Amino acid sequence: MEIRKFHPGDMGSVMHLLQAVSKFEPKTEDLKQLANLFLADENAYACVAASEGRVIGFGSVFLQRRIRGGCSAVIEDVVVDEDFRRQGVGARIIKELLEYAKSKKCFKATLVAGDRNRHFYESLGFHEDNRAMRLFF
Repeated sequence: MEIRKFHPGDMGSVMHLLQAVSKFEPKTEDLKQLANLFLADENAYACVAASEGRVIGFGSVFLQRRIRGGCSAVIEDVVVDEDFRRQGVGARIIKELLEYAKSKKCFKATLVAGDRNRHFYESLGFHEDNRAMRLFF
């Protein structure tokens, strides 16, 4: 298995993985443009886990410049194919995203985790700090 930077050719596989955790689905004809827009964003980075040429995991991180200076990172959309869970794939994706954030001098990383994933993230050093609240449009 390898962890590598996301590229536009991964978009179809990534969308398939993300449908397992989200109901939001962009139009198929928009995928290439969406991938290119994402890659053009200097405050966004994504990686995939691949095994034998197949994308089996994905994760992204977004950098935010803070008013007092410094940078924080927000990890989003971490997902691993059901057949490859509990094999260290998710941990390797998180490690890659954290290393990227550190290379950009971020002082913290945050994410939102559901109850069923809480222990996974705690095992990687994250801890609960307040509560995330969401408003969907």
